[in-house]
Amino acid sequence: MSEVSFPPKLRLEALQEGPRPGWQWSEGERVCVGATSPIVFLEPVGLAMLSAWSDRFRRRGVLVQVAESLKSPFAFDSGLLSALAGRATTRDPRGAIQRAVLRQQGELVGDLLADCVDRLGIGQAMSDVVLHSLEDLCRNVFHHAATQGGGAHVTMSHDRGRRLVRLGVADCGRGIAQDIRSNYGDSLSDVQAVTAAIQPKVSGRSAQSGLNLGVGLYVVRKLALAAKGAFWIRTGSVRVQASATSPEAMTPRVDEVGTPWQGTAVGVVLNVRGISDFASAISAIRDDIEGRGPHYRQVQFFKTAGEDDLWTRIRLVPDSASMAMDRMRALSVRESQLEPLLAQGKNAILDFSDVRSATQAFAYALLAESCGTHGPALLARLRFVSCSAQVISVVRLAINAGLVEPEIPNQPEEQPHHPGAGI
Repeated sequence: MSEVSFPPKLRLEALQEGPRPGWQWSEGERVCVGATSPIVFLEPVGLAMLSAWSDRFRRRGVLVQVAESLKSPFAFDSGLLSALAGRATTRDPRGAIQRAVLRQQGELVGDLLADCVDRLGIGQAMSDVVLHSLEDLCRNVFHHAATQGGGAHVTMSHDRGRRLVRLGVADCGRGIAQDIRSNYGDSLSDVQAVTAAIQPKVSGRSAQSGLNLGVGLYVVRKLALAAKGAFWIRTGSVRVQASATSPEAMTPRVDEVGTPWQGTAVGVVLNVRGISDFASAISAIRDDIEGRGPHYRQVQFFKTAGEDDLWTRIRLVPDSASMAMDRMRALSVRESQLEPLLAQGKNAILDFSDVRSATQAFAYALLAESCGTHGPALLARLRFVSCSAQVISVVRLAINAGLVEPEIPNQPEEQPHHPGAGI
């Protein structure tokens, strides 16, 4: 290969929009990393992304160079320079930031994650649950990402002043969308595939494999929000954001933005001051996954159900592949088919034969408002047919949400720095 006189430069900027056009993946034999201004804050997910990015270059024989503009005490102390240099693990003796690389299946970044959980101060029983969830997030890269040896790059920092624990995990693999499409069909767009991936019990692995329940991203997001923190994903051209800054912000926002990130990066913020009753949060997450709640035994699920004078079938149609995702289409079904049947004194058979999985937004739009209008008596007038375990879960969630009286939220505390907001 010919000598490259002026290697392309990577300029470090805010990562909220994902990597800028200056991020190089396959051009030239060298790349130079520089800074447009002094770096004074390093988001762990940003460091994880830089670590994975530079590691991928080195494994392909590309030389990673550091410009003089980047060399500073902060860049050294934070572990940024060691990440770019390819050192696998860094532990700042002052505890500001830690980094490790998970290279092999079955390997754990135990010390780093255990330290992360220990700083939450939530008791042994709950610590074990949280630690298992974070370990699962890190291990999933080997089940899904196909990084060809790159592994998962994991970082953690503890902001003692604001009592925030931040975790970042990044890889340069095939990304979430491609992984989900391998199991649910190529017709899914990137946004549709990633939207599905953050639902409970949706996984890129075959449902028959028994190796993955499809709850990893869902559980970690719920843990972050239960701790009044935040959750962030960049994968391909898609960004996911959710935070506890307001009730509206807790609903994940999935957007197509910026220059694609080749792989997956996940940022998590846990607010130590926000963990008042983690046991209740864990219990609620478990109930979400199983679709449990005060009315879940009253919901009628059948393999088949026949129509007659009192029961009329409504066949649900997937949006793309075998997934039901479009909230507006679910609202249309409720308004044009379900509610008119109920008004006529008839009962509804909701047939999910063609739907393998559904988003919570779809199920909520289809059912929650009708449950609120008609009350628990509605459950005797609905039959759900040919539902997968994932559909059963979101149907129960939607019904319980519609039947539970809404709580008046407390005023939010000072909120944590959102993951991805800067490097």
